[in-house]
Amino acid sequence: MNKMNDAEFENKLREFFEANYEYLKETSGHSINQAMKEQALEQVFLYWKKHKDMILGGEISSVKLSAGNLRTPNQNIPFALEGEINTSEKDGQITLFDITTKSREQIENDIDFYQDELNLFAYEAEKMSLETSGKAFALSTSIPKDIRYAIKTGDTESLQEALQNWNPLVPIECSKDAQEAALSKIGEVVEKIHNCEFDPPPISELKKKYKDGKSFCSHVCENCDIRKSCESYITYSGK
Repeated sequence: MNKMNDAEFENKLREFFEANYEYLKETSGHSINQAMKEQALEQVFLYWKKHKDMILGGEISSVKLSAGNLRTPNQNIPFALEGEINTSEKDGQITLFDITTKSREQIENDIDFYQDELNLFAYEAEKMSLETSGKAFALSTSIPKDIRYAIKTGDTESLQEALQNWNPLVPIECSKDAQEAALSKIGEVVEKIHNCEFDPPPISELKKKYKDGKSFCSHVCENCDIRKSCESYITYSGK
């Protein structure tokens, strides 16, 4: 792969994209029109151009992690953690990262979530004796408005400038304290599940606004499969 020129590599990416699309179409039963396909492929090419050095400079993979013999903070209930995380390995050092469709602004607005998530994975990696770099980041796959506009208008100069300024990698702090805090939070959730405590958040929580102007309800409740059985959601939304 490293010996390919850019044109050859983009042709190979197109082949991978088409094969992946056909697989997803067959397994999910859903398809998209040609315009949407081209837009999705353009996004793949943009990420390739932006992250070429990272992709070719290290080994990108997905690693299954697990940690057992854990105890909840208050009731000492045993539990275990396991999951799968993306990694970038270079010079024997592993950096953990999460890929999300959210914009950089949304990630920064919800930074506690990503910090907890990646610190839990860092804890699991440590328990499995993986040589991590101590660094982590969230990678936004959302294309910024200025890039989309430049592509739409065909303004190559503005596009190059927008690509130069585009930074979809959001650094996430990893530390022993952050790991302990994340473990404590998930341990408290385990206790609530164990004790059958499934009370919905108060309406005041649903009304809470984030930096992007959207409410907790828009960010969280609208993606919850049981929202229409939730008293708080029903009261708040009037449904």
